[in-house]
Amino acid sequence: MSNKEFYEELEPLLEQVRKEAWQEGYVEANKEKEPDLLGRENVCFSITGDANVSPERVEEYRRQRVERGFDDTECWNLDTTILKFVLPRLKRFRECTIGYPPEFESLEAWTDCLDKMIDNIDKIIKSEENADYEGFELFKKYFFNLWW
Repeated sequence: MSNKEFYEELEPLLEQVRKEAWQEGYVEANKEKEPDLLGRENVCFSITGDANVSPERVEEYRRQRVERGFDDTECWNLDTTILKFVLPRLKRFRECTIGYPPEFESLEAWTDCLDKMIDNIDKIIKSEENADYEGFELFKKYFFNLWW
């Protein structure tokens, strides 16, 4: 089966999933953005909802998401796309973490560091003027310590 045939067969099912996702409120906090193929939020970082994108391009990007899981718009500002992916996962990691790297004296010190990372990454995403990148530097420094 070709990608085109697959897409044509899949499209009615996807439309039903999208409709049910909106009705059931799975994407309540993110209504401006299209949900991912299963109606979950924070998976699709496409900017196809932008008013400057033609309907033809929107359809092209939709096909790209079906074929490879993301569309070209996610690569326009890849740095921001990656940070948008990382932020909610880093927040969840902070909630669940039960240990800390050996250079920290306590779990509280580690969670304080995670809070700085979260706060700063959020400011970078929002392009806030007071984003000082200290938290991002901590993210880079402790990247390989982000595990349970």
